[in-house]
Amino acid sequence: MEFKEIIKGFELFDSGDKIGYIEFSERDGVLKITHTDVHKEHIGKGLGKKMVQAVVEHAKKHNFKIKPLCAAAAQILRKEEFAGMLA
Repeated sequence: MEFKEIIKGFELFDSGDKIGYIEFSERDGVLKITHTDVHKEHIGKGLGKKMVQAVVEHAKKHNFKIKPLCAAAAQILRKEEFAGMLA
């Protein structure tokens, strides 16, 4: 699997097929995760978490905080390991 960075998020591909994406917007040093989607054939494989982790790494690289507006991302980011990243 591989991630492709797009203007406002990441797309997730498996063997050349797009299987999911995560969208965010940035303002004043805060990345707002607005939508996360995993194609139904791939639900339950932990791909949503992998996409959120990609956003976390992107935020760290650019010294951004994260505000999850998407319920799926908010649930993942509740874990203690992400506490310092939240806006």
